[in-house]
Amino acid sequence: MTCCVKFEVDAPADVKGDSGETVCIVGNCNELGMWSCDNVIAMTRQNNTSSTWTLEIWLPQGQTVKYRYAICKFHELPDNKRGVTVQQWEVHLKPRQFIPQGTEYTENSGIFGIVDGVEKIDKGWLTKQTEVRLYFHDAGESDLITIFDSHETPDADQGVRYWFRVTAKTLRNTPRNKKKSQGTMTTSSTVASPSSSPVKNLSSKSNVPPHLANTNGDGSPAMHGPDASIPVTVQVLNNSEYKSSHQGPFGHVYDDKDFLMFSAQTFKPDALTLTIEVFEEDISDVEAEPRYLGEAHLLPKKLKACSGYIDVPIYGTSKEPVGELYIEYLVIQPLDVDSNDMSVSYARHWKKRNRPLNIGHRGSGRSEIDAADCGSSDRSTTSWQLAEVKENTIASFQAADKYGVDFIEFDVLLTKDMIPVIYHDFNIFLNMKKKKSGESSELFELPISELTLQQLQLLKVSHGSQKTEANQTDQHEDDVEDFDVQPFPTLRQVFEKVPEHIGFNVEIKYPQLYITGVEEQQGTHIEMNVFVDAILKVVLESAGARRVVFSSFCPDVCAMFRLKQNRYPVMFLNYAETKRYDSFMDERCSNFSKATHWALSQGFLGLSTHTEDFLRDRWLVTAVHDAGLVVFCWGDDNNSADVINDLKKLNVDGVIYDRVIDLEQSKENIFLLEARDKEQLLKTISSLSVSDAATTGNTNGAENQK
Repeated sequence: MTCCVKFEVDAPADVKGDSGETVCIVGNCNELGMWSCDNVIAMTRQNNTSSTWTLEIWLPQGQTVKYRYAICKFHELPDNKRGVTVQQWEVHLKPRQFIPQGTEYTENSGIFGIVDGVEKIDKGWLTKQTEVRLYFHDAGESDLITIFDSHETPDADQGVRYWFRVTAKTLRNTPRNKKKSQGTMTTSSTVASPSSSPVKNLSSKSNVPPHLANTNGDGSPAMHGPDASIPVTVQVLNNSEYKSSHQGPFGHVYDDKDFLMFSAQTFKPDALTLTIEVFEEDISDVEAEPRYLGEAHLLPKKLKACSGYIDVPIYGTSKEPVGELYIEYLVIQPLDVDSNDMSVSYARHWKKRNRPLNIGHRGSGRSEIDAADCGSSDRSTTSWQLAEVKENTIASFQAADKYGVDFIEFDVLLTKDMIPVIYHDFNIFLNMKKKKSGESSELFELPISELTLQQLQLLKVSHGSQKTEANQTDQHEDDVEDFDVQPFPTLRQVFEKVPEHIGFNVEIKYPQLYITGVEEQQGTHIEMNVFVDAILKVVLESAGARRVVFSSFCPDVCAMFRLKQNRYPVMFLNYAETKRYDSFMDERCSNFSKATHWALSQGFLGLSTHTEDFLRDRWLVTAVHDAGLVVFCWGDDNNSADVINDLKKLNVDGVIYDRVIDLEQSKENIFLLEARDKEQLLKTISSLSVSDAATTGNTNGAENQK
């Protein structure tokens, strides 16, 4: 038996359909797409003045229907396939639900994004499209813009500032010396009709209603022309704010303290072209408008890597070069496996508790002095703080479980054969002792990315802290039989061997540039999209019901993890003013204000910040919380029980520390505790129900006897 269900929802007033945005529905049954983003069902706007969207569809009677609303755009792809981009979607942990009854049923859902009075809306992710970003900022000693001497500029002493306007479109790909065949797909910007579905045919009339005049007649957006422009968004980050902005006729003004980001998404990146118009403004003349300087053109398919810097010439009206731009770029590709499940998202979900999470650093604590710290006189780590179980091993993770931690934090790198392994340092030191020699061993340094998993697990390796003491015996012998104490467990093995109630804070180790100009890892790096995808696939395949949080010091790696999937949250690792570590060149992770604004602009769950920042400026925790972000903290300061108690008073959400066994004698995993309390509550409710039933039965018996 089926029931004709009419869904009704009020959407934001700016979702009118004529801009390509359509309110859609997805749910837990075949008729509603089985939670797949690719199979969302388009709704129809009631009329051209209404904000109400409706859908009539046949659904099974008497079965629980769970569903969510989303605002999407449809795109026609090659081979008559349909691409879907999710602009916004509802992300309540529990989706909307009801049970259809009778032959007709109306499900009035109220307002988009609001369930039981609580609003939960998140932005979309990369389903199959690619995002191309341009970052406008001064990079170290390199200026963003250079003007050639031949160009006449306003008086430099009086001041000049620049405006940038970025436009994007997909070009026709017409073969040389051949006519373009009719019907050939030429662009990824074309908007397609929603796919066929069991939607009830509401009318057999051939005339299109007035409010659907600019659509395909069924509420879906009309097709764009083959060279239709692609929307470009712009965001501004600085020390005082972040904001999304629309480009005016002159684009957006640039200040040398700004981090200006332009981004465009396309299903056909090889055909994308970006045009950068440059305007200059004489700030001494308050009435003068910016004047056109020239324009630059960029073809992303010509970029040699997915991230980096590029010099782009600016051509003036005479087609002669008048200057040059030095732009940072990032190309984020979609994950090449299905990550479009819309059944649940934890990306922006956090349950506030009465204490911070206890997070074991590298498992049950650090067992080695970091290679980067060797020789430093300003480190608080002493031998008594080093864990007895080798860090970043399965044995360390299992020991952390015995100590009652809630999460463990560990570091992930890729081997040469693209296997995610757990290790902290980018490089290892091979023990190269000569045969028949009484001399001490020589240590040969190699990046982990240049060795296969088998080589890492078979070779005798030493930690970076021993590079100046090669004649000393390693206190953690790796010749023992027990696999669990061996270094370099794979990420998949860790998911399999560590109890599921332990949450994972997966720190992604991707090399960056220090402010000194030195790279964290010398040599070539694995391409960032390949690096992120290899790790993300293992997590999506292996996580199960485990709580997972991604984190990284690399702001672009964090952005990729946020955009390539819709399930797990991202925490942005950062530290501000400190003498303990060399600062990174990228101000997004070495400037606290910009780190906060970067997290907000990208939709991260929160910040994972060096504790020294909070001890110096205690108000920062409140400021981050007020901005709607979660706060983790890390650092050697956390190896003090007094500091941890202080952090609890500051209401941080998670504390990452080493000697989890020393600093608190009584700990219990909070998730096991909550599960037990919930089970006890259900038992209590059940016993009360049985007791009430017995009391009612006795009363009825007495009444009958009377």
